[in-house]
Amino acid sequence: MNEEWRDIPEYESYYQISNRGRLRGLDRRDKLGRIWPGKILRVHRTANGYLRVELNREGQSRKWPVHRLVALAFHGVPGGDVVINHINGNKTDNRPENLEWTTQKENDRHSREILGNHGRGESNGHAKVTEHQVREIREKRPYFTLHELGEQYDVSYSTIWAACMGQNWAWLD
Repeated sequence: MNEEWRDIPEYESYYQISNRGRLRGLDRRDKLGRIWPGKILRVHRTANGYLRVELNREGQSRKWPVHRLVALAFHGVPGGDVVINHINGNKTDNRPENLEWTTQKENDRHSREILGNHGRGESNGHAKVTEHQVREIREKRPYFTLHELGEQYDVSYSTIWAACMGQNWAWLD
């Protein structure tokens, strides 16, 4: 695959990103007229497995997920409240053809149904209630208090609240 470089929106003339997910700083001239040659930037893996880089512009530093920079450069700036989905599920595969803008709900659904990841819900090992129970709780909520539902399902009222408010089990909406 030929490596194609594009400017990163808001960082034009500072940085570029390639279709392989590599970043480079561009040649710069400082206030004293010295030329600083561009170079390939080092990326870091976050605790949750994504690649991240720190970009600087005019004295301001910001850390960015590499997949977001690739998506911005190759797919454009999105509208609305969207996230990036790694189509093949590999968090370090930041090629443009493996990235797509999507809603958080669609991203969660893709992770569960297509990739088979069940890090949420009862399969994550920490769930206090099952998906079936959450559906029941949401149906019963208008008729019972959080404390009453908590007693019925032997969980805290905060667990009931989180399930009812969509804080947990949001994809069931």
